[in-house]
Amino acid sequence: MMNKLEKLKKKLAEVESSRADEDYSGQTNEYRLQIIIEAASEAADELIMEGSDGSVEETDFLTSAVAQKMNNRVHQSIVSRLLRKMSHVPHPSWGDK
Repeated sequence: MMNKLEKLKKKLAEVESSRADEDYSGQTNEYRLQIIIEAASEAADELIMEGSDGSVEETDFLTSAVAQKMNNRVHQSIVSRLLRKMSHVPHPSWGDK
């Protein structure tokens, strides 16, 4: 019997194979991204449930820690891109140098 994560992976493979088709659209891409998000969430849930001692406190702690780690990764990426962009833009106080 296929679990939810395996079903999502299969669905993603089907969508990926359709990317080569001429009729691949933005809507299909949005659907693909939603499958990836759902699969990642399901994978995290499975790992947390398998690794947790089963208590609500530990499960909540692990869920929070995973969410925080993902949030930090995104934040770091955003800050890095912003700093790169800002390094190429002259500051208004520099005048026309």
